[in-house]
Amino acid sequence: MTRLEPGGIARTFIFSSNLADDAPHYPAGDYVLDYEGEGTFDFGSNVTVVSAVPGRQVLRVVPERNGIEIDIVSVNSGNYLRNIHLRMPSDAPADEVFNPAWLGRIRPFQAIRFMIWMTGDSSEVFMPRTWADHPEVDDARWNTKGVPVEIMVALCNRLGADPWFSIPHTADDGYVTQFAQYVAASLDTGLTVYVEHPNEVWNRSYPHQYGDARTAGDALGFTPAIQDVPWAEEPLDVAGMRYHAVRSCQIGDIFARILGADRVVCVLATCTEVPDFSDDMLAFRDTSHSLDPPEVAAHIDALAIGPYFVIDESINTPQALLAMGIDGLMNYVQTQSVPDAKRYMARHAATAAQHGIPMVAYEGGQGLGTPTFRNTEVDALIQKANRNPRMRDCYDDYLAAWESMEVRGGLFNHLEESSRYFDDSCWGALEYIDQPRSEAPKYDGLMRFIERHAARPGMEPTVGLGAGSRGYLEVFRGTARSIRADVASNPSRIPVSGVCSPSTGGWRGQIEGSRDGCRGSAPRKLAVAERPGGGVSPPV
Repeated sequence: MTRLEPGGIARTFIFSSNLADDAPHYPAGDYVLDYEGEGTFDFGSNVTVVSAVPGRQVLRVVPERNGIEIDIVSVNSGNYLRNIHLRMPSDAPADEVFNPAWLGRIRPFQAIRFMIWMTGDSSEVFMPRTWADHPEVDDARWNTKGVPVEIMVALCNRLGADPWFSIPHTADDGYVTQFAQYVAASLDTGLTVYVEHPNEVWNRSYPHQYGDARTAGDALGFTPAIQDVPWAEEPLDVAGMRYHAVRSCQIGDIFARILGADRVVCVLATCTEVPDFSDDMLAFRDTSHSLDPPEVAAHIDALAIGPYFVIDESINTPQALLAMGIDGLMNYVQTQSVPDAKRYMARHAATAAQHGIPMVAYEGGQGLGTPTFRNTEVDALIQKANRNPRMRDCYDDYLAAWESMEVRGGLFNHLEESSRYFDDSCWGALEYIDQPRSEAPKYDGLMRFIERHAARPGMEPTVGLGAGSRGYLEVFRGTARSIRADVASNPSRIPVSGVCSPSTGGWRGQIEGSRDGCRGSAPRKLAVAERPGGGVSPPV
């Protein structure tokens, strides 16, 4: 803060939006305000200055709804205020970046998708074009340009979690290259990198990236004749998705070149409700001559969907939902919403398997919103459903569907780990960071799923092959010892060595032999092709 206008005040609130159930959820105690320069601070009524010396003040905070108010009321422009840091009450080192309580809640998860950190709440808040626009650690705030790559990498290294990066749709190749170079130099080498073109390019709620993709696809000649895509609302939508597919390949290829193909999973995200988009994108040949080879499927390592369980349009009215009540709504979710989501999962899984790649979830969970209307009673009902103990059972059924034989889903990302409920928006697994697990049925459901898999650490990956199809490696925790390949009803076992990443698509190791004596490595994804008369061929 270099200067203030006469009578001016620079004001900020911390924790002011963290108000689940109208109660504050941040710690009481002594906070430390460190700064450089000279100026005068003032604080809200719930803050008492315990001690103050130049460059440091100790603030005793009593939590209240409005959070912690910090005002700058004067500045010495010759030695202006800068490098202002507020540290929470904690035994953590003074340079700790992350809230230890938050680290504890997310530590069990195997991957972290940084969509909101990289593109903002609406997927297009942060729109950097060149590396000169990238967020930096020394930025005053990390909610104006996004969170720096240094912080994302540090978090994943700290947790041993695979990063999932959502590259903004405006970023040029130079941006992608320098981002990937930092990741290559700084991320632990044992971690797998998931990378995607930005969140939900097809979503008209994000008009910039939706419109830009359609324009770019049309300019490249990707727009089909209307009679060739009877399933699409507009041919330009198909052009936009084809551009999205090609750009996803380009981004993935840059990362693979810099980090090595064995460390990168190039993700192609698709529209769950329109499976034809998946078919079209993975079958598309780039006619703009920017891909080598031109087939999109040759560059993609995983197909990603957002398989939310939702309220069907046929009952999405205030009258119908309020007539259900909480028991009726929970019954509906278990008997209708979750099975509907499974059908979408299976449809996309079949497309992914046809192209020899796994299916993952870029996000998912409950999506019991009412986008076409606002009704306070319905909002209250939906919030009540999200807090209902039966929601844990819904998550049990939902995640069981995800790993069922019909779906065989890989890495699953829940949309948010913690966020306050408002209206019908109940995305967080937790409503606040230190919410007890017993009061958070969605978080409990996710943890139960993780714990079930942790209790089975030597699960063998399987390759399931259908007649004339390609198979893919289904990855679980642990060290792989063999792959079971069922080919032409004649099972064989292929000894392997190597380590499986905790998520589908991260196989690194060697195939050491088979019934046919083939050898080879599968650094990026394992695909086994059926041979006439049975047997298995080397990875393709």
